[in-house]
Amino acid sequence: MPASDSGQIIVTAQEAAGVIALDEIQKQDAGARLVKRLDATAQLVRLTGGFSALSGAWTQHPPVFVRHLFPVQLSLPLQEWRAEGPQSLPLPLAALLDELEAALPASVQMRCSAEGAARDFAAGAAHAVMDGIGTRGLPYSKKAPEQILSLYFDTNTVYAGVSSPRENLSAYNGGQRMFRREDGMLSRAEFKLLEALEVFPAVVPYGGHALDLGAAPGGWTRVLLNRGMQVTAVDPARLDPALENDPRVVHFGDVSQKYRGQPESTDLLVNDMRMEPGESARILLEMRPLLKREGQALLTLKLAKKQWYKQTMKAVELLGRGYEVAGIRQLFNNRSEVTVFLKNRA
Repeated sequence: MPASDSGQIIVTAQEAAGVIALDEIQKQDAGARLVKRLDATAQLVRLTGGFSALSGAWTQHPPVFVRHLFPVQLSLPLQEWRAEGPQSLPLPLAALLDELEAALPASVQMRCSAEGAARDFAAGAAHAVMDGIGTRGLPYSKKAPEQILSLYFDTNTVYAGVSSPRENLSAYNGGQRMFRREDGMLSRAEFKLLEALEVFPAVVPYGGHALDLGAAPGGWTRVLLNRGMQVTAVDPARLDPALENDPRVVHFGDVSQKYRGQPESTDLLVNDMRMEPGESARILLEMRPLLKREGQALLTLKLAKKQWYKQTMKAVELLGRGYEVAGIRQLFNNRSEVTVFLKNRA
């Protein structure tokens, strides 16, 4: 990675979580200040300690609401680049490319808040940067990069920086993890679980028994079946007919509070029920005896319009009475909620 460490970063969070994301940064860097809101989800922030110090502090304990960030190592006037044409590479940007590590797969990620002709220019310029990587003999990998050149085209300025997916908190552009719709998908909620299984790779991966609370119509159940699990789906509503007839699925047709299962029979407990965060946490505590000693749980906390951070922390504190809280993130597919990864506390 380039040795330079700018005092500015571009940070991405859900639109309603921008202020909370800035607060998370300031918990690590008290002097951090907002420079400019670039669009609904991205903001330019000035640090006092630098990008490396911030990303290093988050290596073990990532923030909850900051979804993605990258260092601003270079700021270029957009007008000057446009005057040279999109296929040109300004010398400072070419120098940044020269600092990429030769053996590591690289990619270019471009975002743009500019409009009209400037947006069209940004698309062409991003391709020129990709070509610049190719002419330097670097392996290009969009799916599994180990170093990323990030570009953000604002109305008057282009911001650029190089960092790793780990430092960025996500390998995806702006942290936007998108999935293709598959044949047989039952709901958009499946994307939330698919993303969670990537972000929290320690979750039980294949096989075993899962308990799906609030399962109907069965999107999460379908994802778990595809990972080789047997599923007990708990919901008073009907499941999709394809699941009702699947021998790997047992449907308990009532509310979660009435379910009584065998102690230590479950490998993975999941909960995507639409209820107040504290109530979701209490239900998971009540269900904990059903988990095996090494069992794990995933749940989404549905957040009201205000005090997202306070709501999350109160629910997490409650969950900590019975679980080890192994991860909390507001994922791209979460919208007004956060996903919590838990391990049974034997």
